[in-house]
Amino acid sequence: MMLKSYYFLARRSFHAFLVNPKYFFKRVFLALKEFILPFPDHSVFKRINGVMFEFDFSFSDKIKQMYCGSYQPSVAEPLRKYLKKGDTFIDAGANIGYFSAVGAGLVGKEGQVHSFEPVPEYFQRLKKLADINEEYKITVNQLALGEEEKIEKIYIGGPLHMGNNSFFPSLLEGVDGVKDAEVRICRLDKYIEEKNLDNIKLIKIDVEGYELFLFQGLKNYFIECRQKKSFPLIICEICPKAYSSLGYELKDILNYMKGFAYYPFDIFNNKKKIDIKDIEKSQVMDVLFIHQFD
Repeated sequence: MMLKSYYFLARRSFHAFLVNPKYFFKRVFLALKEFILPFPDHSVFKRINGVMFEFDFSFSDKIKQMYCGSYQPSVAEPLRKYLKKGDTFIDAGANIGYFSAVGAGLVGKEGQVHSFEPVPEYFQRLKKLADINEEYKITVNQLALGEEEKIEKIYIGGPLHMGNNSFFPSLLEGVDGVKDAEVRICRLDKYIEEKNLDNIKLIKIDVEGYELFLFQGLKNYFIECRQKKSFPLIICEICPKAYSSLGYELKDILNYMKGFAYYPFDIFNNKKKIDIKDIEKSQVMDVLFIHQFD
Protein backbone atom coordinates (compact mmCIF):
# COMPACT_ATOMS: atom_id res chain seq x y z
CA MET A 1 0.00 0.00 0.00
CA MET A 2 2.82 2.41 0.95
CA LEU A 3 4.78 1.64 -2.24
CA LYS A 4 1.67 2.23 -4.33
CA SER A 5 1.13 5.62 -2.66
CA TYR A 6 4.71 6.65 -3.39
CA TYR A 7 4.32 5.48 -6.98
CA PHE A 8 1.26 7.67 -7.58
CA LEU A 9 2.93 10.61 -5.80
CA ALA A 10 5.94 10.25 -8.09
CA ARG A 11 3.69 10.12 -11.15
CA ARG A 12 1.83 13.28 -10.12
CA SER A 13 5.10 15.08 -9.38
CA PHE A 14 6.59 14.13 -12.75
CA HIS A 15 3.39 15.23 -14.48
CA ALA A 16 3.50 18.59 -12.68
CA PHE A 17 7.12 19.06 -13.75
CA LEU A 18 6.22 18.45 -17.40
CA VAL A 19 3.20 20.75 -17.63
CA ASN A 20 4.12 23.45 -15.10
CA PRO A 21 7.81 23.51 -14.06
CA LYS A 22 7.37 26.75 -12.07
CA TYR A 23 4.72 25.10 -9.91
CA PHE A 24 6.87 21.96 -9.52
CA PHE A 25 9.89 23.82 -8.15
CA LYS A 26 7.70 25.87 -5.84
CA ARG A 27 6.28 22.62 -4.51
CA VAL A 28 9.78 21.22 -3.92
CA PHE A 29 10.76 24.38 -2.02
CA LEU A 30 7.70 24.18 0.22
CA ALA A 31 8.30 20.48 0.89
CA LEU A 32 11.89 21.23 1.96
CA LYS A 33 10.61 24.00 4.22
CA GLU A 34 8.22 21.54 5.83
CA PHE A 35 11.08 19.08 6.38
CA ILE A 36 13.53 21.60 7.86
CA LEU A 37 11.36 23.81 10.06
CA PRO A 38 10.85 22.82 13.72
CA PHE A 39 7.21 22.63 14.80
CA PRO A 40 5.66 22.86 18.27
CA ASP A 41 3.34 20.17 19.64
CA HIS A 42 0.57 22.67 20.37
CA SER A 43 -1.70 25.12 18.56
CA VAL A 44 -0.42 28.21 16.77
CA PHE A 45 -2.62 30.92 15.29
CA LYS A 46 -1.48 32.44 12.00
CA ARG A 47 -3.18 34.55 9.35
CA ILE A 48 -3.72 33.28 5.81
CA ASN A 49 -4.21 36.34 3.59
CA GLY A 50 -5.74 38.12 6.58
CA VAL A 51 -7.83 35.19 7.80
CA MET A 52 -6.92 33.78 11.23
CA PHE A 53 -6.43 30.02 11.24
CA GLU A 54 -5.54 27.66 14.09
CA PHE A 55 -2.70 25.28 13.24
CA ASP A 56 -3.03 22.52 15.82
CA PHE A 57 0.11 20.45 15.28
CA SER A 58 -1.07 17.83 17.76
CA PHE A 59 -4.07 17.01 15.56
CA SER A 60 -2.41 15.68 12.40
CA ASP A 61 0.93 15.68 10.58
CA LYS A 62 -0.88 17.32 7.67
CA ILE A 63 -1.07 20.52 9.73
CA LYS A 64 2.65 21.00 9.06
CA GLN A 65 1.94 21.00 5.33
CA MET A 66 -0.84 23.54 5.81
CA TYR A 67 1.44 25.79 7.88
CA CYS A 68 4.16 25.71 5.21
CA GLY A 69 1.72 26.14 2.33
CA SER A 70 2.58 22.75 0.83
CA TYR A 71 -0.77 21.07 1.53
CA GLN A 72 -2.58 19.89 -1.63
CA PRO A 73 -1.07 22.57 -3.88
CA SER A 74 -3.06 21.21 -6.83
CA VAL A 75 -6.08 22.72 -5.05
CA ALA A 76 -4.44 25.76 -3.45
CA GLU A 77 -2.89 27.10 -6.65
CA PRO A 78 -6.16 27.21 -8.69
CA LEU A 79 -7.91 28.91 -5.75
CA ARG A 80 -5.29 31.65 -5.79
CA LYS A 81 -5.49 31.89 -9.56
CA TYR A 82 -9.26 32.13 -10.01
CA LEU A 83 -10.81 33.59 -6.85
CA LYS A 84 -11.07 37.38 -6.66
CA LYS A 85 -12.44 39.92 -4.19
CA GLY A 86 -16.22 39.75 -3.98
CA ASP A 87 -16.54 36.22 -5.37
CA THR A 88 -18.54 33.42 -3.77
CA PHE A 89 -16.63 30.20 -3.04
CA ILE A 90 -18.22 26.85 -2.12
CA ASP A 91 -16.07 24.34 -0.23
CA ALA A 92 -17.65 20.87 -0.33
CA GLY A 93 -15.78 18.52 1.98
CA ALA A 94 -14.12 21.34 3.92
CA ASN A 95 -12.52 19.12 6.58
CA ILE A 96 -11.05 21.44 9.28
CA GLY A 97 -11.39 24.49 7.03
CA TYR A 98 -7.93 25.14 5.61
CA PHE A 99 -9.15 25.79 2.06
CA SER A 100 -12.13 27.70 3.41
CA ALA A 101 -9.60 29.99 5.10
CA VAL A 102 -7.54 30.31 1.92
CA GLY A 103 -10.71 31.05 -0.07
CA ALA A 104 -11.97 33.61 2.46
CA GLY A 105 -8.70 35.49 2.27
CA LEU A 106 -8.97 35.60 -1.53
CA VAL A 107 -12.63 36.67 -1.82
CA GLY A 108 -12.16 39.18 0.99
CA LYS A 109 -14.67 40.61 3.42
CA GLU A 110 -17.01 41.54 0.57
CA GLY A 111 -17.08 37.97 -0.77
CA GLN A 112 -18.68 34.81 0.63
CA VAL A 113 -17.50 31.32 1.57
CA HIS A 114 -19.99 28.49 2.11
CA SER A 115 -18.39 25.39 3.62
CA PHE A 116 -19.77 21.88 4.13
CA GLU A 117 -18.33 19.26 6.48
CA PRO A 118 -20.39 16.42 7.98
CA VAL A 119 -17.80 14.84 10.32
CA PRO A 120 -18.51 16.25 13.81
CA GLU A 121 -14.91 16.63 15.07
CA TYR A 122 -13.82 18.34 11.84
CA PHE A 123 -16.90 20.55 11.78
CA GLN A 124 -16.11 21.91 15.25
CA ARG A 125 -12.75 23.17 13.96
CA LEU A 126 -14.42 24.55 10.84
CA LYS A 127 -16.94 26.39 13.02
CA LYS A 128 -14.11 27.85 15.07
CA LEU A 129 -12.65 29.29 11.86
CA ALA A 130 -15.91 31.15 11.23
CA ASP A 131 -16.21 32.23 14.87
CA ILE A 132 -12.74 33.81 15.08
CA ASN A 133 -13.15 35.57 11.71
CA GLU A 134 -16.52 37.27 12.19
CA GLU A 135 -15.56 40.07 9.82
CA TYR A 136 -15.54 37.56 6.94
CA LYS A 137 -18.69 36.01 5.50
CA ILE A 138 -17.88 32.36 6.22
CA THR A 139 -21.02 30.21 6.49
CA VAL A 140 -20.36 26.70 7.80
CA ASN A 141 -22.74 23.77 7.49
CA GLN A 142 -22.55 20.40 9.25
CA LEU A 143 -23.90 18.69 6.16
CA ALA A 144 -22.84 16.33 3.42
CA LEU A 145 -23.94 16.99 -0.17
CA GLY A 146 -25.68 14.48 -2.40
CA GLU A 147 -28.56 13.76 -4.78
CA GLU A 148 -31.31 13.65 -2.14
CA GLU A 149 -32.02 14.76 1.41
CA LYS A 150 -31.54 11.91 3.87
CA ILE A 151 -29.65 10.69 6.92
CA GLU A 152 -26.70 8.42 6.15
CA LYS A 153 -23.88 6.73 8.05
CA ILE A 154 -20.39 8.08 7.32
CA TYR A 155 -17.22 6.15 8.15
CA ILE A 156 -14.36 8.14 9.65
CA GLY A 157 -10.65 7.24 9.62
CA GLY A 158 -8.60 7.35 12.82
CA PRO A 159 -6.28 10.19 13.99
CA LEU A 160 -3.52 9.23 11.55
CA HIS A 161 -5.89 9.41 8.58
CA MET A 162 -7.33 12.91 8.58
CA GLY A 163 -9.65 13.28 5.60
CA ASN A 164 -10.19 9.55 5.10
CA ASN A 165 -13.94 9.68 5.55
CA SER A 166 -16.50 8.11 3.25
CA PHE A 167 -20.04 6.82 2.99
CA PHE A 168 -18.48 3.70 1.47
CA PRO A 169 -16.70 1.57 4.11
CA SER A 170 -14.87 -0.36 1.39
CA LEU A 171 -12.77 2.75 0.70
CA LEU A 172 -11.37 2.61 4.25
CA GLU A 173 -10.06 -0.96 4.13
CA GLY A 174 -6.74 -1.10 5.97
CA VAL A 175 -7.33 2.23 7.74
CA ASP A 176 -6.88 2.07 11.52
CA GLY A 177 -9.37 3.33 14.09
CA VAL A 178 -12.41 3.63 11.81
CA LYS A 179 -15.61 4.81 13.50
CA ASP A 180 -18.96 5.98 12.15
CA ALA A 181 -21.52 8.74 12.64
CA GLU A 182 -25.01 9.54 11.36
CA VAL A 183 -24.95 12.67 9.19
CA ARG A 184 -27.45 14.68 7.19
CA ILE A 185 -27.20 14.98 3.41
CA CYS A 186 -28.75 17.79 1.38
CA ARG A 187 -28.83 18.92 -2.26
CA LEU A 188 -26.46 21.75 -3.13
CA ASP A 189 -28.80 23.22 -5.75
CA LYS A 190 -31.52 23.57 -3.11
CA TYR A 191 -29.06 25.21 -0.71
CA ILE A 192 -27.95 27.69 -3.40
CA GLU A 193 -31.58 28.56 -4.14
CA GLU A 194 -32.55 28.96 -0.47
CA LYS A 195 -29.52 31.17 0.26
CA ASN A 196 -30.07 33.10 -2.98
CA LEU A 197 -26.38 32.76 -3.83
CA ASP A 198 -25.01 34.47 -6.90
CA ASN A 199 -21.57 35.21 -8.29
CA ILE A 200 -20.40 31.67 -7.49
CA LYS A 201 -16.97 31.64 -9.06
CA LEU A 202 -15.59 28.32 -7.88
CA ILE A 203 -16.76 25.08 -6.24
CA LYS A 204 -14.17 22.80 -4.62
CA ILE A 205 -15.24 19.17 -4.16
CA ASP A 206 -13.44 16.59 -2.01
CA VAL A 207 -16.03 14.02 -0.97
CA GLU A 208 -14.23 10.67 -1.11
CA GLY A 209 -16.20 8.78 -3.76
CA TYR A 210 -19.49 10.71 -3.48
CA GLU A 211 -18.71 12.95 -6.46
CA LEU A 212 -21.40 11.67 -8.84
CA PHE A 213 -24.14 12.03 -6.23
CA LEU A 214 -23.06 15.57 -5.38
CA PHE A 215 -23.13 16.52 -9.08
CA GLN A 216 -26.61 15.02 -9.41
CA GLY A 217 -27.64 17.27 -6.52
CA LEU A 218 -26.49 20.29 -8.57
CA LYS A 219 -28.74 19.55 -11.56
CA ASN A 220 -31.21 22.40 -11.04
CA TYR A 221 -28.39 24.86 -10.47
CA PHE A 222 -26.65 23.75 -13.66
CA ILE A 223 -29.91 24.28 -15.57
CA GLU A 224 -30.13 27.78 -14.13
CA CYS A 225 -26.50 28.41 -15.10
CA ARG A 226 -27.31 27.35 -18.65
CA GLN A 227 -30.15 29.89 -18.77
CA LYS A 228 -27.90 32.64 -17.41
CA LYS A 229 -24.93 31.49 -19.51
CA SER A 230 -22.71 31.72 -16.46
CA PHE A 231 -21.02 28.63 -15.02
CA PRO A 232 -18.58 28.35 -12.09
CA LEU A 233 -15.28 26.55 -12.26
CA ILE A 234 -15.18 23.24 -10.39
CA ILE A 235 -12.15 21.65 -8.73
CA CYS A 236 -12.99 18.02 -8.01
CA GLU A 237 -10.98 15.18 -6.54
CA ILE A 238 -11.67 12.10 -8.68
CA CYS A 239 -11.13 8.56 -7.35
CA PRO A 240 -11.31 6.38 -10.50
CA LYS A 241 -9.91 3.23 -8.87
CA ALA A 242 -12.69 3.25 -6.28
CA TYR A 243 -15.78 3.67 -8.44
CA SER A 244 -16.15 0.04 -9.48
CA SER A 245 -16.90 -0.88 -5.84
CA LEU A 246 -19.30 2.05 -5.42
CA GLY A 247 -21.83 1.05 -8.06
CA TYR A 248 -20.83 3.43 -10.83
CA GLU A 249 -17.94 4.19 -13.20
CA LEU A 250 -15.74 7.16 -14.06
CA LYS A 251 -17.52 7.52 -17.39
CA ASP A 252 -20.79 8.09 -15.52
CA ILE A 253 -19.37 11.26 -13.96
CA LEU A 254 -17.82 12.50 -17.19
CA ASN A 255 -20.97 11.82 -19.23
CA TYR A 256 -23.15 13.54 -16.64
CA MET A 257 -20.94 16.63 -16.64
CA LYS A 258 -20.71 16.57 -20.43
CA GLY A 259 -24.51 16.89 -20.46
CA PHE A 260 -23.99 20.40 -19.05
CA ALA A 261 -21.00 21.08 -21.34
CA TYR A 262 -18.47 20.63 -18.52
CA TYR A 263 -15.20 18.98 -19.54
CA PRO A 264 -12.18 17.84 -17.45
CA PHE A 265 -9.00 19.88 -17.78
CA ASP A 266 -5.54 19.44 -16.32
CA ILE A 267 -5.42 21.07 -12.88
CA PHE A 268 -1.91 22.36 -13.69
CA ASN A 269 -2.75 23.56 -17.20
CA ASN A 270 -6.28 24.84 -17.87
CA LYS A 271 -5.68 24.79 -21.62
CA LYS A 272 -5.25 21.02 -21.73
CA LYS A 273 -8.25 18.68 -21.75
CA ILE A 274 -7.75 15.34 -20.00
CA ASP A 275 -8.63 12.09 -21.71
CA ILE A 276 -10.60 9.52 -19.70
CA LYS A 277 -7.77 7.02 -20.16
CA ASP A 278 -5.33 9.38 -18.40
CA ILE A 279 -7.70 9.80 -15.47
CA GLU A 280 -8.26 6.04 -15.19
CA LYS A 281 -4.53 5.50 -14.67
CA SER A 282 -4.58 7.50 -11.45
CA GLN A 283 -5.58 6.37 -8.00
CA VAL A 284 -6.67 9.91 -7.14
CA MET A 285 -6.62 12.98 -9.38
CA ASP A 286 -7.69 16.59 -8.92
CA VAL A 287 -9.54 17.68 -12.04
CA LEU A 288 -10.59 21.15 -13.16
CA PHE A 289 -14.06 21.03 -14.74
CA ILE A 290 -14.52 23.96 -17.11
CA HIS A 291 -17.75 24.77 -18.94
CA GLN A 292 -17.37 25.31 -22.68
CA PHE A 293 -20.21 27.07 -24.43
CA ASP A 294 -21.65 25.15 -27.37
